[in-house]
Amino acid sequence: MNTEVTTTSQYPLTEALRQARAIRERLEDTYKISIDENGIWAGNGILRGTVIDDCDAVLSRDEQEQDYIYDAIGTAAAESSEMSGSIEISGTTWGWSLTEIDVSDAEAAVEEAQEALASSDEPRQWRCGDDGASWTITASSVAEALEKSNSGYDAPSPEEGTTWVHISCYCEDTGEDGSTTLAIDPEEPDCYADHEHDWLAPHSVVGGLKENPGVTGNGGGVVMEDVCRHCGRYRVTNTWAQDPYTGEQGLESVSYRDPDEASKRWVEREVLRAAMVAMDGMDEVVSYEEDFTDPENQQVFVELAQDANMDAFEDAMVGKVDGRLIVSDQNGRTVIYVGQYW
Repeated sequence: MNTEVTTTSQYPLTEALRQARAIRERLEDTYKISIDENGIWAGNGILRGTVIDDCDAVLSRDEQEQDYIYDAIGTAAAESSEMSGSIEISGTTWGWSLTEIDVSDAEAAVEEAQEALASSDEPRQWRCGDDGASWTITASSVAEALEKSNSGYDAPSPEEGTTWVHISCYCEDTGEDGSTTLAIDPEEPDCYADHEHDWLAPHSVVGGLKENPGVTGNGGGVVMEDVCRHCGRYRVTNTWAQDPYTGEQGLESVSYRDPDEASKRWVEREVLRAAMVAMDGMDEVVSYEEDFTDPENQQVFVELAQDANMDAFEDAMVGKVDGRLIVSDQNGRTVIYVGQYW
């Protein structure tokens, strides 16, 4: 049986593989058949399904009757569980015997075509998917298929923290496959007044060792806790996170928490300290004194020059430092504090 394939396709290796597979598939349901008439050999042919081809046996001088006999023998041989048998037609015993066709050459041709395609850079189809969806990608290798899947992957932002998506790709033509894990981090929450987050680790807020605040051990890694000096939100980074689906450890995850009372009070102090730095260069400020003893009422007392205008001073502080600053007069003393914007 001829197993040679030829192609002029723009994807010649893929087409050659598909032709080789088509030849092998035809052979899988194909046998050599030998026909005898009343025990006397009549001819040999090929049985494909129920159809006898390429047979030189003359079963009748009447063409229509011969076609009928061929069909009857082919059907009987295909439906039989035995490799030989016979049927009676109009007093004549027609015998048949089947011989399996050697498909090793065809199988070798398929394997050779697969190897040629797999080792080439010819684009081929990949079936890719995650834990719930699937898609098709054209790529020249499993690495490229996974890269395209990763770069084009669109997943909603997780609410609780980093999640992991498992993407796999398989090429039916070559049997190549591969997989990767894609980390999906939550979107960073907005900061106050369009600020960029400034993540710090003040010991008074995040705790831990003073020389390494906000850091605690976790398995083979650490958990690091930061807080934004503008909005008081927390960012928690875990360098020994675990994928609950696979059990893999040593991954990195990130999550965010809303401000609490400790981070809010710290942000207020940071804003007031920035205000004190700004006042060092202002002619209308004679002196100032911080009072952070009451976390619920943190403020800075300011002595202004006699000709200073309090409204203009407040506008300057808001413009230079922070829009949350409020300047007021309390019993004849000028006081700066942070408004409750939380």
